Amino acid sequence: MTRPVLGVIGAIGAGKSTAAALLERRGATLVDADKIGHDVLADKKIQAKLVDRWGGSILVKGTVDRHAVAGIVFSDPGERKFLEATVYPEIEARCRHKIDVARGKFVVLDAAVMLEAGWTGVTDKILYID
Repeated sequence: MTRPVLGVIGAIGAGKSTAAALLERRGATLVDADKIGHDVLADKKIQAKLVDRWGGSILVKGTVDRHAVAGIVFSDPGERKFLEATVYPEIEARCRHKIDVARGKFVVLDAAVMLEAGWTGVTDKILYID
């Protein structure tokens, strides 16, 4: 039997992660898209695409400097679109994989950007935290 996948979204600081953690404590399998996003930024193929676009100064000790990238993408919508087009598909693929592995269990996907990223059909229901 397939169990439901609940997506948790909401505003910054609204308590999404707290709600997701509470559901995890009640037995849900948690898929944390933010953590997966950090893992994606550590992927050497992703890093190479970002360095090709913005140069090696976005790396510190072999790791993407998220603050440096934020300075680039929040001041230029075109650069933000590039970043999203580069990382969102990989984050979605990794989230879907974790969900597939957990099928048969109740899954909570903590993914603030789910709607903006266009991840349709990933969840059965969406819980908006305000």
